[in-house]
Amino acid sequence: MGRKSVLFRVAKGFIYGSGVGIFFATAIYLLASAVASLGFLTVDPAVLAGIVFAAGVVSGIAHEYSVWLDEE
Repeated sequence: MGRKSVLFRVAKGFIYGSGVGIFFATAIYLLASAVASLGFLTVDPAVLAGIVFAAGVVSGIAHEYSVWLDEE
């Protein structure tokens, strides 16, 4: 298959992480909105969704970077 550059791996991780992040961020936002409407949540649901999205992006990049490091 050949070795890919680190820039390719980081871009691939960003795309995969964004896909996974937006999926889970949407789910968290919908659940947090339902809980916030009951008055049990003091944090804005968009903040929680943003944190989950950022975590998805970072984990996607970290995974692809670790694959690149293993190939070196």
